[in-house]
Amino acid sequence: MSDHTLNSITISDFEEEEREAVARLYEGSYRATFTWFNEEQLGRISFDSDTEGEFILVAKSGEEIVGFASLWVPGHFIHHLYVNAARQHQGIGKALLHKSLQKLSGKATLKCLVKNRPAVDFYLRNEGFRSQVGDSEDGEYILFEWKETPISG
Repeated sequence: MSDHTLNSITISDFEEEEREAVARLYEGSYRATFTWFNEEQLGRISFDSDTEGEFILVAKSGEEIVGFASLWVPGHFIHHLYVNAARQHQGIGKALLHKSLQKLSGKATLKCLVKNRPAVDFYLRNEGFRSQVGDSEDGEYILFEWKETPISG
């Protein structure tokens, strides 16, 4: 990750005119990530219903939307965090996580499916504390927890 790459990324609150582009990113990322899901599971993808009532942060490079996070603020819960596959490993996910933690006053939880190994590794590298393991209809998950903002910058 170069400083130039991160400096060219802006993270801002979601604007309604970004809905279609963020929804495309969500669906594409979801399908690329959860390759073990069957068509019924993949058919449930809906950005609008999956983020209803949530606060959304959008990462942009210029005018291109390259990532987003959606937060259930009352529960200090990071519900979604996705970065365009072509833009991963450039600090965008870390920046989104940091902004999410700031918005949630430094404490948050999120669930990550165990089979999503790249995401599990990402959260471990970014000081997510594994507080428990559980089962959901989509598979075994790890509940990560942050008690204070772990990332500087």
